[in-house]
Amino acid sequence: MLNQLTGGKPVVLTVLLMAVLFIAGQADAQTKNAGKMTMTYTKIDSFVVADTENHSMILGESKGTNASAGENAFMDGAENIIYSYADLTMGSGLNMGYNTFTKGDDMVIVKWKGEVKATMTEEGIPNITFSGTFEYIKGAGQYENITGSGTFKGQFTSDTEYVVDWEGEYTLK
Repeated sequence: MLNQLTGGKPVVLTVLLMAVLFIAGQADAQTKNAGKMTMTYTKIDSFVVADTENHSMILGESKGTNASAGENAFMDGAENIIYSYADLTMGSGLNMGYNTFTKGDDMVIVKWKGEVKATMTEEGIPNITFSGTFEYIKGAGQYENITGSGTFKGQFTSDTEYVVDWEGEYTLK
């Protein structure tokens, strides 16, 4: 049968099969990416939870920009909107939310979760840091059908401003 399909040339079929498998493997190849977002809260709602001292829930909206930091330019200069929820006691606790990168016709939505840690410097100034993981959940334009994940870490630079360094990998299916 092999000789009938290839006109007596099994080598041609083998080469074609290898080419198809190589191309299929490239379509699912992971692409590394990284960036730094500079964000500012545009809306913050805080709610006191009376079960313990200094327990609060915070809902927020932040806007800012992303600068690509990896070898692959990913959403460099993109506008970011982050919707977040935090459950904090004494300024520390869990947080989660969604981040939308938008640049022209390209868009990527990320779902993230992490932990906030509030400490005091020797000078008595609050130092608020955070870290966690994220997952790409939707894309449009050149990022349609994006999947992948990564990690992030960041720090507040004022009461309403913060920076986020992130890195991950994605696949376009």
